[in-house]
Amino acid sequence: MKKIIWILVIVIMTVIVSVIFWPRHNIVAGKIMAIDSANRIITIKSKSQIIDLKVTNNTKLFDKSDHPALFSDFNIGFEVVASLNNNHNSSAINTIKITSSPNIIIVTPENNSVVKNDFQIKGVARVFENVLQVQAIDKKTKQIIFNSPVMAEPLDIGLFGPFEVNINIPAQNDVSEIEVNAFQYSAKDGSIIDKTTINLDVVK
Repeated sequence: MKKIIWILVIVIMTVIVSVIFWPRHNIVAGKIMAIDSANRIITIKSKSQIIDLKVTNNTKLFDKSDHPALFSDFNIGFEVVASLNNNHNSSAINTIKITSSPNIIIVTPENNSVVKNDFQIKGVARVFENVLQVQAIDKKTKQIIFNSPVMAEPLDIGLFGPFEVNINIPAQNDVSEIEVNAFQYSAKDGSIIDKTTINLDVVK
């Protein structure tokens, strides 16, 4: 009987120790806000938190189709989900997967931000012939108050490239809320594709 009790005690203690020292796995998801290629750190915004994710040689990277991906395949504005191994207060990534990778991404300003009459749109795009269209619409009147083609500047064909454009709304215009759209026209039929939208409040 004593032998059985000792065996049970040993089993229970083993389970307790395993629970205490076993690595805890957490899942985080969010949008990539910055990428530090030199240190292989991907910074994401997850709800209200900013999290730095360290990519190591043991990290497994995947694209939207669950195929193996490279660090260079990840870009600002992508939505990702990562599996973390939290051990001694340091977060190491076990896996990270791209869940959304739109061809046009507005990086700044963020959706629902407040801007002045004169502001700048910055983003990244992977578009046909590196040309996209940026458009601002007065949400109250539905009138287009800005509409211009913009050039993205990728390092090579088929890659994402940064773009930026200044939007100036004349002070006399009674505009308080705008919708900014960035999109490209289809080379096949001229229709609008890859449209991304942000909403902004305008203050004088």
